Amino acid sequence: LIHFYKRTDVKCTKSCLMAEQSKFAKHCRKHKGFFKCCINTLDVSPYEWIRLKLKRSKLIRSARNICGTRGHETGTCQFCTATFLCTKYNRLTGTVWQSYKSKKFNPLGGVVIKNNTNFVRVPFKASFCDKQDYCQMKSEAMDISMFLNARYQQDMCRITSSAEDRKHVQDDLSEGLDECKKRQSNIRICPRKLLQDGNSPLARINAVLGRLRSERNKKQGRKIKPKTKKKGNK
Repeated sequence: LIHFYKRTDVKCTKSCLMAEQSKFAKHCRKHKGFFKCCINTLDVSPYEWIRLKLKRSKLIRSARNICGTRGHETGTCQFCTATFLCTKYNRLTGTVWQSYKSKKFNPLGGVVIKNNTNFVRVPFKASFCDKQDYCQMKSEAMDISMFLNARYQQDMCRITSSAEDRKHVQDDLSEGLDECKKRQSNIRICPRKLLQDGNSPLARINAVLGRLRSERNKKQGRKIKPKTKKKGNK
């Protein structure tokens, strides 16, 4: 769904980056949970193409051409979604369960995954999650069962993923296991040394994400800075 020259999920990655220091994420970590962010990109252009075809066949009276013939490339009719969740482990039952920042969700759709010996229904908003690796211009879909059952960063590092078209995925830029374990974020902002062209679309995306992370950390630092007591006159 994401064209090679355009990642329409960046806006949701920005939300994810800020959510990592949100009240929900802090509460999750405080109670021994693991905060995760699921982003996905949806494309509504096929619905427009179907309506245009029906109109040409004179089966319907009207159809609008908003996406255009190159909508898949321009991302005109694509949008991203972001879901914030906290994964916790129940030692008594041996099961992993999720709590979502947005409690309400549509009961229709979704997937069913195996959780220990039970099968659990997952809402649509967390059924498809992309790997947020910005050393790659092409996003990859993570194995949803492995993603939802991951309880630690090291579990996230072992999640398998697949791309719609692997010819644009550069295996030499893949993140190593040790490097991944050290990362304390859902998002991999690509090191500058790995970006050959500093003016490429991918380099510009990483620059934006890097600045946002720095601003977030500075703001967070100001919030937790301890107050110094004024010394009284002796």
